Amino acid sequence: MSSVILVVKNMVCHRCTLAVEEVLRNSAIRYDQVITGEIHLPEDITSEQYDLLRKNLSKIGLELIDNRMSGMIEKIKQLVLKKARNEVNEKEMKTKLSSFLSPTCIMNTRISAVSFRQLKDGPSRIILLSSVLKK
Repeated sequence: MSSVILVVKNMVCHRCTLAVEEVLRNSAIRYDQVITGEIHLPEDITSEQYDLLRKNLSKIGLELIDNRMSGMIEKIKQLVLKKARNEVNEKEMKTKLSSFLSPTCIMNTRISAVSFRQLKDGPSRIILLSSVLKK
């Protein structure tokens, strides 16, 4: 059985995870796991279920990411937040940010940097977090 992972934008805390689980239950969508930024489903959902999920997540300020580049950017943002909040082990905390992110980033770092600059929702915060984490 293959698993489907949906990426959710703006899902940054445990309360968001609980809210997403409630949306899934109310929408009658089966799920395996909900973690920060991701919904793990046991199987594909119908387009009607997807549209309903998108609508219900939007009501609570969250957004489904449906393209690869945006999904990767959201995943990188989640990892940067994890590191900034010290939610990683000691070895990862001592690792440079670029090395910490590299297993997640299949794409060229230069392309990722350009993509971050194109974001409208505060790329300067990412640059600031990056400079703080390097210290």
